[in-house]
Amino acid sequence: MKLIFENWRRFLEEEQLEEKLALKKGKMGWWKYSELVAEAYRTAPDYDASVEPLYEKLGHWLEGMFGRMSSKIEIKFVPEHPYKSGKEMRQRVKDEGVMYVSTSDAEHPVWTGEQGLIWNTMFRAWHDWEGHIAKGRGFKLQGEIASYNAHAKTIPQECIPILFTEVVGQICCFYQSGKQNCGQKAMIMPEFDYINVGALTPEGEERFGYRLDPESKLLVPIDNSPAVATSEEGEELNEGLAQTLALGLSTIIGGVAPEDQDYDTGSFAQDQTTQQVDAEKTTDSDLQKNKDGSYSATFTLTDLFDADQAANLKYALSNDTSVKNILGPAAAKKIKSKLTDAGVDSNNFNYQVDGTSVFNKSITIKATPK
Repeated sequence: MKLIFENWRRFLEEEQLEEKLALKKGKMGWWKYSELVAEAYRTAPDYDASVEPLYEKLGHWLEGMFGRMSSKIEIKFVPEHPYKSGKEMRQRVKDEGVMYVSTSDAEHPVWTGEQGLIWNTMFRAWHDWEGHIAKGRGFKLQGEIASYNAHAKTIPQECIPILFTEVVGQICCFYQSGKQNCGQKAMIMPEFDYINVGALTPEGEERFGYRLDPESKLLVPIDNSPAVATSEEGEELNEGLAQTLALGLSTIIGGVAPEDQDYDTGSFAQDQTTQQVDAEKTTDSDLQKNKDGSYSATFTLTDLFDADQAANLKYALSNDTSVKNILGPAAAKKIKSKLTDAGVDSNNFNYQVDGTSVFNKSITIKATPK
């Protein structure tokens, strides 16, 4: 597992996935996106049994990460909410060398009992340390999504769908509906792209009638109507509501009150399908050269993950979108490696998903000369 974790992190760093946000601020930007996510979260079931193995996987992974954190900072769990603001949190951790994490409001559909409480509070501690202290992310909507993007680069790939639910789903629901309407849930939200955060999947586009316009970085109606012009400043969450939601944010994923400060949000969403690669030819039997000079390769779940990971991952591969989002990064790395092994410069092509199969748990990646 440690080797897989390190390889995954190295791949993300190499492919420069630290990009700008996919959406702008404003009524048809992050605000509209948060409305759609909140609606999907509120109407989703509280519990889906198929995700239990993913939560167990994430819990065991958090144990290792908690050990690493504990070597850097003393962590103390307390029943109250220890910080009134993010600035206070960062300053006190710096001055005192201790990070306090609340154990209140820790009810969870899967992480139940003594072990569940341990994993849930470990998750809160990890979220605060990695997202808000180490990365310096803010507590507004964009800052929380930035934290999600940072988290998604490190956790086991198969756990990304539930990470989206735990962070993006809850935060958007909190901002739109308040704490009382947004209890913790254990399910997957297939309407949204877990990698290109801000984009909807075909299922989400069909349900909500919006798509991400990559040029304007706004959500526009599916009928191709022009994007609604919005101000960069105009539609931010108002300060009064931000303060009202402060404790709610801290109870679920750690953190504290939303702050005035904005941060650039590094996107985990850098399009793995647009990585630049160039190929000559290859004799690799798994790599097919097409007439247009492109190359294609199909990978199954077991080609990309070991037996334990594959056993857990299959529960999350419920539709073509989840196959694309979960298998895509590993498949892109795999085909790039095959090109390199065949003596091909893997820095002059674009990568894209060319097909998926839920039945076969497989994905086809195409490398096209730029």
